[in-house]
Amino acid sequence: MKIKYFSLLLIISILTACNEEIEVSKNIDEFSVTTSTTTYKAGETINFNFTGNPGIISFYSGEVGSDYAFKDGRVTETEATKTMSFTSSVSLGDQPNQLFVMVSSDFNGNRLDFSNVEAATWTDVTSRFKLGTSASFLASGNKDISDLVVEGKPLYIAFKYVTRPQTENGVARQWMIRNFVLTTSSPIGTLTLADSKNAGFMIVDQNPLTYPARSSVSSTTVTLLGHNFTAEKDTLSENWAISNPINLGSIDQGPDRPIAVKGNSDARIDSFSYVYQKPGTYKVWFIASNTNIDQNLVVIRQLDITITE
Repeated sequence: MKIKYFSLLLIISILTACNEEIEVSKNIDEFSVTTSTTTYKAGETINFNFTGNPGIISFYSGEVGSDYAFKDGRVTETEATKTMSFTSSVSLGDQPNQLFVMVSSDFNGNRLDFSNVEAATWTDVTSRFKLGTSASFLASGNKDISDLVVEGKPLYIAFKYVTRPQTENGVARQWMIRNFVLTTSSPIGTLTLADSKNAGFMIVDQNPLTYPARSSVSSTTVTLLGHNFTAEKDTLSENWAISNPINLGSIDQGPDRPIAVKGNSDARIDSFSYVYQKPGTYKVWFIASNTNIDQNLVVIRQLDITITE
């Protein structure tokens, strides 16, 4: 009976403890941030000195990507200039003039049937870029395609691959595309609209049943190669690698992020160092908190720092 009695008391004690709110340290207001001056040179180390000992400290530098004013999200409007680049290589075979770089603003986005590709208006911009001449990848150069932008419409980028009858035109070659990037100018600098990882290139084959191409797409590379050649399968055929629709207007960049300075399990720190590389006036924010599962006490300290040449 005594064992049962003590066990019952233990259970009651545990349940009572679970229902009690866990207090956090109330000394959060003691946290302050100071610097020896408010003006520094670009590349000079700034020491932010702390008083108090909050559990968590985060730092917003005021730079793009770490600005407290955009902690809930940043939507950036793009400007006119749109620039495209990629690298390419070619190997195997000897058939010339198989690769073309194409752009459309009226493609309907349906890449399941080749008839949709044929119905769209495509502009051939191949001549603007340098194409590979060997198995070594060659940079295309950064080329302006702003003239192809239609306001209010997305842009589709495609790499068109043509296999002509190989008895007459030579054996089909293998083309590979890497490092695709489409960028835009914006009020905060050059931003990436699409790249090899997120452009979503997909192969659209003209004759997938009768003359299936051997092209493929990975996260880094678009590989373009024609159908297996035989005397019975020696015909003209196309396959395209076409991107997802690329939005050219505003870009949702998500929330700006702080730099973690101190965590709950870290020892007390009395300062934090940071270096700005570009001149300007920056609004610096330090967010300090004492937190647990029941409470979250927060204080915010803000300073203005001027960076000169």
